[in-house]
Amino acid sequence: IKKLFQDIESIHGHGPDIVIQNAGYGKRTPSIVDIEIGEWDYMIKVNLRASFIVAKLSVPHMIQQKW
Repeated sequence: IKKLFQDIESIHGHGPDIVIQNAGYGKRTPSIVDIEIGEWDYMIKVNLRASFIVAKLSVPHMIQQKW
């Protein structure tokens, strides 16, 4: 993800003007009791960690732009 932000800055001369996080991972299961703990941990890691990293990398540019 960090490389993506570096590429954006390299190509456009600045960080992203807007960030929309609209992706996620999950498996359809009939019941919560059918979700294995390992699967739950993986889903949380993929969905929350990626969103956090994108937000963390976006904030310095937003501060620079006084947003």
